[in-house]
Amino acid sequence: MGNTCCPQPRSNNKNKTSYDAINEAEINMTQKDRALKHRNMFIQPMGKGTARDSVRLLSKVEVEGFNNEEINTDENTLYKVARQVASLFNNEEQEKVISVITDLKEKHGVLDTKQPTALLDLIVQFFDNLGKDESSTCRVFKMFHQKFVLEAVCALKFQGGLLNITTRDFTWNIYISKRKKTQIIVVKHIRTEYIIIDNGGKNPVGSFKGNNENIPKITYELEFIFDKTFSSMLKVKLSIIEVDDKGMNNIDLPKDIIKIKTDLSLNQQPIIIFESTTNVGE
Repeated sequence: MGNTCCPQPRSNNKNKTSYDAINEAEINMTQKDRALKHRNMFIQPMGKGTARDSVRLLSKVEVEGFNNEEINTDENTLYKVARQVASLFNNEEQEKVISVITDLKEKHGVLDTKQPTALLDLIVQFFDNLGKDESSTCRVFKMFHQKFVLEAVCALKFQGGLLNITTRDFTWNIYISKRKKTQIIVVKHIRTEYIIIDNGGKNPVGSFKGNNENIPKITYELEFIFDKTFSSMLKVKLSIIEVDDKGMNNIDLPKDIIKIKTDLSLNQQPIIIFESTTNVGE
């Protein structure tokens, strides 16, 4: 988790002052502020960063309730996920996506999309041909950008009590679903990270020099709620849902992790770091 969202302090006073100011601003952010930052990132025009992040995350995306039997198993990951996402919307959107996929297939044939540059170029063309932000499907892909999770990391550190905890990536999955009654669309990022424990500076737990299966982990969930056309981000919630200590004694765990583990155990429910609508007037 590190200091991903904020710059490190430098030796001179000017940079240290700037760093301290950023820390103070982060500490004082309200739940509404956090939600609005996510909304403002979403409404920014789609850039190439979305394509880059999609390359590494497409295989982690699952659209719940979609019948995968309808998809040709020989299709590449982009086409599979695009069809799944388009199924959340009306027939017109689905037909547009199918048409773009058909055109790309005719133009490129079978690409070796295991090569990152090949998949990146294909995703960029896919976005361009669909009209980027004009397409509901493309707007869903915008949520694969890592900037949303980086903002959540800031909240975990400054509002979630993890400022002094260092972690490393373990798993990252994205679940997308549509609620039948309200037709709203939900996007969930669920991330599990290794907890790095100093251990006196000698062979720290989580240093990846030994067996990683026994390293404690923390899991959090970043949930977004959108309207049925994926035009408006309505609500954002960040929760810590699990600490897996791998049987490690509390004496060996950071005190901040012990507190979170205890709260989860006592309350038997996730710890909400922030939860807010994105309506400024509310």
